[in-house]
Amino acid sequence: MDLRKYYDQLYRDSADYHGGHGDLRSGLMRFWKIERLLERYLPAAEFSRWRVLDVGCSTGDLLLHLKSKFLSVAGVDISETAVMQAQERGISNTQITDIEHETLPFPDNTFHLVFCLEIFEHLFTIEQVVSEIKRVLVPGGYLFVSVPNDVLNWRRRAQILFGRIPFEIEPPIGGSHIRHFSATSLARSLATLGLETVAAGGFPLSYRQTDLGWIGRLAVTISPDLFAANYFVIARLRRNDGVGGPKSISP
Repeated sequence: MDLRKYYDQLYRDSADYHGGHGDLRSGLMRFWKIERLLERYLPAAEFSRWRVLDVGCSTGDLLLHLKSKFLSVAGVDISETAVMQAQERGISNTQITDIEHETLPFPDNTFHLVFCLEIFEHLFTIEQVVSEIKRVLVPGGYLFVSVPNDVLNWRRRAQILFGRIPFEIEPPIGGSHIRHFSATSLARSLATLGLETVAAGGFPLSYRQTDLGWIGRLAVTISPDLFAANYFVIARLRRNDGVGGPKSISP
């Protein structure tokens, strides 16, 4: 299977991928939550001096939302169609890269913060990608990862209840998702690869693109694995700088 052609076709033909997620209320809600997390757990006073990379940037929605906060932003994506759209929308430093098989097209120690949102679930192995992210991060730089709560979402629970196996036999498994994580397993995977967790938790479920407010935040605090729509981990390159242990929180 040619993954470049597969994702190009998704961006061209699927309504779910047109324009990324910035034009949807649910996408904007997630960007606002990410912004709050950045300001809560990272040194926001330094953002204006930071260079930022979005690995798997899609059509550039997140970078467009956040670029005014940072010195510069850049992105990579496997889809030529997505990269062209990101460039047309003003994210000029965007390049086509198959991150699972190619090196990131940037020098060592370039970025202070790297995003990798809804990417790990598409990869057969994350070691190469994390290794490259670590290479392009400055010492003490941060990685913000998020993944969907695939295994325990309500649709799959209903499928299992009525005797249906919620995964395809032919790849890509379950659409284009071939790996599944919990909040704990995501943090543990990053720790194994040399990154320490600064904060971990989940994004609350929404209903028809409507935020459930304090109910959703309380539910995901009680049990991220049951009530999170997506999991996130903010991690940092390991060094003896006094960073504490993981904090389980919700945005």
